Amino acid sequence: MLASLLAGTAAGAAAPGHTAASYRFRPVFDGLAGLTHIAAPRSAPRKLYLVQQFGVIRIAVDGKLQPKPFLDISRLTVSRVEMGLHSVAFSPNYVRNHLFYVAYNGRDWNTRVVEYRANAAGTGIVAGPATLGSPHGTPDELTAAGDKLFFHMDQPGVTGDELWVSDGTAANTRYLEIQGGTPSGAPSQLTAVGRMLFFIANNGADGREPWRSDGTVRGTTMVQPFVQEVESDGEWSLQFFGGVFSHAVRKYAAVGDFRVTREWGGWHEAVTPPPNVIREAERALRVAPGESLYARVDGVIRTGSLVVTELELLEPSLYLDADPDAPMRFAQAIAARL
Repeated sequence: MLASLLAGTAAGAAAPGHTAASYRFRPVFDGLAGLTHIAAPRSAPRKLYLVQQFGVIRIAVDGKLQPKPFLDISRLTVSRVEMGLHSVAFSPNYVRNHLFYVAYNGRDWNTRVVEYRANAAGTGIVAGPATLGSPHGTPDELTAAGDKLFFHMDQPGVTGDELWVSDGTAANTRYLEIQGGTPSGAPSQLTAVGRMLFFIANNGADGREPWRSDGTVRGTTMVQPFVQEVESDGEWSLQFFGGVFSHAVRKYAAVGDFRVTREWGGWHEAVTPPPNVIREAERALRVAPGESLYARVDGVIRTGSLVVTELELLEPSLYLDADPDAPMRFAQAIAARL
């Protein structure tokens, strides 16, 4: 466990690709035994809430540790090995409802997720706890999105490591199965965007991919699966000027990578797409509103047909180096607009 908290700053002017030498660290707080989590509500950017394993949450205001704990449930918790007070999450509407949530192991070793209400100043408690659930596992990454609380938790031999959601009642604290059994979905990197939760998980078929959830079974879906053909066969890019096909390239990733851009070791070659692939790209382009001076349709070839992955309409790389006549065609398309 951490005994102190460090702050890091970039040395010198900001630049892409900082090295270790670009950062300097300095101690901010000392003597914080068993530090397990750090959080802050958006409405209180000057405050840090520091969670300690033995059941206490401390507050730091403008970098100064306050003497009075924000929450002290040490009499309710058991603190040993990986058990104790794990984390805190604040309601997205915390500025109005002052609700926050904590997960901890009780004296019976069972895990509890509970809701508290803070005072208006955010310096203490005025109501709680309201128990949301007592699941057999360790909740991790408590994240509030909209009016729901999300977390993931591993219950070996029961649900495995899956996504959980609560609306503030024990009856409606349940798990959302990504992949049943073992291995399980293993969600991570839970991030709230408005009323929606985004995270990374594995459904057993597509590997670890971005997912989103609104707290319902139907609303818990993969954002986009990894397109294997990009890695194995390359990605096609078809360029259009004034809605007319100009030229195409096929982009490849470096060995052991999936990124096809030059910055990551990728390379490309000029290709002549089959007529049906050009027609499919034209059909995708017609979906876009209005007519673009230039456009790039990216995709992969699957069973002889183009599967569109991106429609690039805002300043894409047009690979003018792949066809000696492409710059002239582009210039003519510009002149036709004048």
